Amino acid sequence: MKRIVLIFLVLIVGLCGCRKFEKEVLISKATIQDMVAKKFPYKKDVIIAKINLNSPQVYFREKSIGLKLEYYGNFLEKGIKGHIDFNGQIFYKPEKGAFFIKDFKIVDLFVNKADFSGREIFKAVVLKIVSIYLEDYPVYKLNPSDFKQSITKLLVKSVSVKNESLSVLLSI
Repeated sequence: MKRIVLIFLVLIVGLCGCRKFEKEVLISKATIQDMVAKKFPYKKDVIIAKINLNSPQVYFREKSIGLKLEYYGNFLEKGIKGHIDFNGQIFYKPEKGAFFIKDFKIVDLFVNKADFSGREIFKAVVLKIVSIYLEDYPVYKLNPSDFKQSITKLLVKSVSVKNESLSVLLSI
């Protein structure tokens, strides 16, 4: 009987001592900017168009992450130049150990100095192209050869935007 009581007490003390571990890690805008900048300039030639994307600028707005890009190229033999500003929600893919943007929305779109922000059909086409390119491109990737980051990969509970940083909540 004493043995059962002792085991029971050890279990209670052990369970009371086990607390949920949570830690917030902040990834700065500058760190994300450096990682995104490595992917640019981006050049793509397709049958009817040639496009060059340059000068990415990462920003945070409310609970979303955004990207401003300059572009130039040709579409149906006509020169195009302008900038695009879009944002979306940040999410984490544990199998890749990386953070991505989803649910893109165009904020501003200028083509040859003309504002196309109100032209929904044109925006939908551009948004599809941007989504195809960026949905598989991480804005931040954990380094598997870094011990702390390889552990972090296993503990990510949630990710959000907090002020001018990416907030990653780790939990056991």
